[in-house]
Amino acid sequence: MDKTPNRQEVSRPKRPTVSVIIPVFNCRDTIDEQLDGLNQQTYRPVEVIISDNGSTDGLSEHIANHPLRDKLSMKWVDSSQLKGSAYARNVGAKNAVGELLAFCDADDVVKPTWLERLVDIAPDYDLVGSTAEARTLNSGYPWRPPPPIELHCTTKNYRHAAGFSLGVWPDVYRQLDGMNERFGASQDVEFSIRAQKNGYRLGFLFEELVAYRYRTTFRSLYRQGRGQGRASEQLAEEFGPDDFPAMSRADWVRRFTYLAMSNPGLPIWLTGLNRREWMRETGFSIGKYKARNAVKRQRGGQDNKPA
Repeated sequence: MDKTPNRQEVSRPKRPTVSVIIPVFNCRDTIDEQLDGLNQQTYRPVEVIISDNGSTDGLSEHIANHPLRDKLSMKWVDSSQLKGSAYARNVGAKNAVGELLAFCDADDVVKPTWLERLVDIAPDYDLVGSTAEARTLNSGYPWRPPPPIELHCTTKNYRHAAGFSLGVWPDVYRQLDGMNERFGASQDVEFSIRAQKNGYRLGFLFEELVAYRYRTTFRSLYRQGRGQGRASEQLAEEFGPDDFPAMSRADWVRRFTYLAMSNPGLPIWLTGLNRREWMRETGFSIGKYKARNAVKRQRGGQDNKPA
């Protein structure tokens, strides 16, 4: 059922003012490239909000003295009270003045037409997103080849707007209570699916409007994968098996056997899996497995697995 039955009466500005919100944590080494990208936008934001989730690398001082501070109307806000980019995005949204909220990440770089293209389609939808490319910012590409563009940002039954390129009207964001702060990763997936299940419309551009940056160290890839694995179980718990089917014991055995046989001690020509991708996949599997067992314990040992 549509949560907003009078949607046709909602008048959206064709050329809205836009607040760009960037959740940040210890990103001083990469954020300047993103700010340069925002400075080159063909559609100028009314403000850029840096929502700081507790950085310890001198980021606040860096922003306070940044050469683009006035040009981009940069505003630094403290979002360190609760760990996580969902909370940082929510705090940023509460401090925004724009008629449209646009979210991007501190370690990527938006293309010059990013905002203009999101604004072009935003009046016809409740939230919007786009694809990205991984060639520009990643040496050794394609160590992690992306899926075909038509499969970007998809789950079994839904497409989602990614946090690196997400536009949403403030009233929609408020009505949905913003990002789910229980999620340490994949908040954008949860938000997009929840929005669509509540009758909101997602507009999606199959255009590479962002240069996406992969993580490179084994530790960061493992941690990223572990967080995404944990989030995948949260998504299954949130939306059920129709959208996120459970894995059987046989599936788990096959997954861990594959990872064991493709470990970094073996040559890539034999395993077919890059060492960095192996680390991320291992983190994902461990995070998912631990989260699954935690849910199982909460249910008193019942597994709800497929037969």
